[in-house]
Amino acid sequence: MLLSFLTPRHIILLLSSLTVFLWIIWSGRVSDLQTSITNYVRPEEEETSLIINNNAVDPSQLCTPAMFNDGQWVATHLLDPYNATVEDVQRVGQYTCKEGFQHKCYMRPGKEFLRSAKMVNYKWQPNCHLLNFHSHLFSSQLLANPMLFVGDSITELQFESLKCLLGEHFDTAKRIKNTKHHTKTLGLQNKTAVEYIRSDYLLRLDTWKVQQEGEEPGPLLGIGYNVPWSVIYEPRQDHLISEIATNKNYGYSIVGCICFPDIVIL
Repeated sequence: MLLSFLTPRHIILLLSSLTVFLWIIWSGRVSDLQTSITNYVRPEEEETSLIINNNAVDPSQLCTPAMFNDGQWVATHLLDPYNATVEDVQRVGQYTCKEGFQHKCYMRPGKEFLRSAKMVNYKWQPNCHLLNFHSHLFSSQLLANPMLFVGDSITELQFESLKCLLGEHFDTAKRIKNTKHHTKTLGLQNKTAVEYIRSDYLLRLDTWKVQQEGEEPGPLLGIGYNVPWSVIYEPRQDHLISEIATNKNYGYSIVGCICFPDIVIL
């Protein structure tokens, strides 16, 4: 055989040549690999999109408080207002009203009901994208972070509307009777999620000063209430919404504005 004619010296030279040959090949591949790594351009990752109603939405196009008011009212024709019933309005509005409420709204007969039935055929369509509303998630959020409404009859109407919107997930609203203030609460198993306190004025109308606890409210216009802010702003609520409307019939006007953390003055 060929190997029988090779001396140890020849074998060493052959192995050395083979080693050099393999090293040259390996070096070339490493060089090519380094070049490939150097020239490699990582593809740009596509921006993650949100899926809303089976449509991909750019997160930058989600509505903000500033963007939400830019839009238009859109007619939906979900029901015939002239042949609609109270149950039809509740179904379209996704309302669950477990008991009667102060303003009644669509439960009023005649022209008032017709107006409400026409209103539910319209929805606000902002020029931005809104996340879908899930009443059960919002209800859980309010149980963990309660909300307090403070204001006049307009604020009470907002409370009642929210009460009907979330009524499926909460107990029947309660009126607090162990207090001299006009107060209503909404929650679950004695845990408050939303509360309303009737207070028509932010300040005393005679001195334009904040009413102190234990102090008489002073003069009031019409049938109104005035509650000390020390009573209103307590740690039991995480968010407070206050709305004081103007009513020319009674001479109402906004006479002051008090700012606290997490208070929205409408």
